[in-house]
Amino acid sequence: MRCDASNLSVPAHIDAVFTKISSIQDSLRTFNDNVARISDLQTRSLNNTDDAIAQRNTAELEELVADTSALSNVLKRRIKSLEKQGAPGRDGQIRKQQVRHIQMLVCLHWPTLLV
Repeated sequence: MRCDASNLSVPAHIDAVFTKISSIQDSLRTFNDNVARISDLQTRSLNNTDDAIAQRNTAELEELVADTSALSNVLKRRIKSLEKQGAPGRDGQIRKQQVRHIQMLVCLHWPTLLV
């Protein structure tokens, strides 16, 4: 017997969950990149003696901190929204499992993000 997966399909609502999870993961990567960039800018600001460069770094840092804070709030809302959406049976289990996975990633890397 030959296994043919070409006719198997994922239900649309589960596909939508995976799409949302993937989008959240992308946003978490952006958040992580922003945090690393903030750290870099803070280090450069501390080591810099040129006023013009210091002002430019400060402005960039302030903008990045504001953007990252806004992204943090969006991520919190999106994760909590997914958490509240329920589904019966196996679909509900898949959704819960994916949300728990995202929450675990967040707690490991950014423990204060979901607070």
